[in-house]
Amino acid sequence: MTALLWKLSDAFSARAASAYRHHGLEIALAERRRRDAWLLDLLSGSLSAAQVDQGAIMYRLSRDGDYRAFRTSAHSAEELESLRIQIVRGHGEGEAMVLPSEGRLIGILKDPLQDPLRDVADGVVALGPVRTLEAVPESFSIAGDVLGAAEGHVENGVVTVESLGWRMAVSRMPATLDALRERYLAPLESSGALRDLIPEALRAYLANGRNIPRAAETLYLHVNTLRYRLARFEELTGRSLESTDTIVELALVLY
Repeated sequence: MTALLWKLSDAFSARAASAYRHHGLEIALAERRRRDAWLLDLLSGSLSAAQVDQGAIMYRLSRDGDYRAFRTSAHSAEELESLRIQIVRGHGEGEAMVLPSEGRLIGILKDPLQDPLRDVADGVVALGPVRTLEAVPESFSIAGDVLGAAEGHVENGVVTVESLGWRMAVSRMPATLDALRERYLAPLESSGALRDLIPEALRAYLANGRNIPRAAETLYLHVNTLRYRLARFEELTGRSLESTDTIVELALVLY
């Protein structure tokens, strides 16, 4: 009978411990859901000032600090977890809130940014400008514009309005870009084997400050070969590479 009572006591203790752990997990999950919902509402701008204050206290966010909203490029679940670790590394409580959303990561980071974020190796992290918590929705909206301008052109790293510069405008001018492509790329269709080589030569030419020897070196070409391709561009399009308008418009088309 004593042995049976001990077994019963052990079984009861094990079940009680399991129930306690399960209850703790449910509480943690519910709290995580509340936190995520608050962050989504903060980013969307649907919180009142009182709700922002309440969340700041609850989640230990600095009320007098400045934050940057961010969005990342899309990745698999495994890649997102790796990217999440990179983003939060070096940030403590009250400095970072990260949330998976539709195959991306979104959230806020306290400014000034920590060094580890500057060396992101997996994907693009688009940062909005520095704002107070109440103005985070504006930062989040701009982060979306930054990401849209960077995707397809930047493979990885941290991008901002400042780092993209004039390239921010490219994604907002589709009609103008179509006209410029017709002006500069359509005439190249008749150039045979040079059809793809001329744009490559132009990109190198612009990327190297219009320095032909440096551009030729990056392409492993003789300088005269590069000069020939650039000259063929001018012949086919009727546009001069000495013209500032041509250079600016090419930069937009080739970005």
